[in-house]
Amino acid sequence: SDGNAAEARAVFERASIPVIAKPPEQREIDFIFDGIRRTQACALVLDIRTSLAPAALDSVRAAGLAIATIDDASERRLKSDIAVYPPVPQVYDLDWKTYCGELLVGPEFVLLPRRIAREALKNQPRHGLVISFGASDPMKLTERVASACAAKEFPRIDVIVGPSFAGKEDLARRLEILP
Repeated sequence: SDGNAAEARAVFERASIPVIAKPPEQREIDFIFDGIRRTQACALVLDIRTSLAPAALDSVRAAGLAIATIDDASERRLKSDIAVYPPVPQVYDLDWKTYCGELLVGPEFVLLPRRIAREALKNQPRHGLVISFGASDPMKLTERVASACAAKEFPRIDVIVGPSFAGKEDLARRLEILP
């Protein structure tokens, strides 16, 4: 719905990952269960920004599936077995009192395809740094973190912005003048 559906589909198809688009008239939870049945899945991984109700995940759990959420600040995270987040302080501002799963926060849990991770490690200078806050960076952390890292005088800082990131060109101009 953010205008990048065709680009996202192309990325998955290049990686030989089948793509099935949800028909607009179908409820999200029904679409999820169709996928579960079609693939005989044993786990559901959610990296979404939709209005899927947390209670809908109770039916997924009742079906015997493990649930993982990625970078989800909604109440859905409390229904997951595993919740994965990049190392940002906002994670600890969320209420985790009723959470019974495993919370994974840190740079070692940032999800990258193996091929990209290998290339990044191979091509990075010994003490370089890569900064990325996902597809859109709604907390606007990219520039703040890049500025703080520039002050630490890393020999090289690469910034990766996702397809939904607003103001890419303006950010690039501002980052070029950092010390």
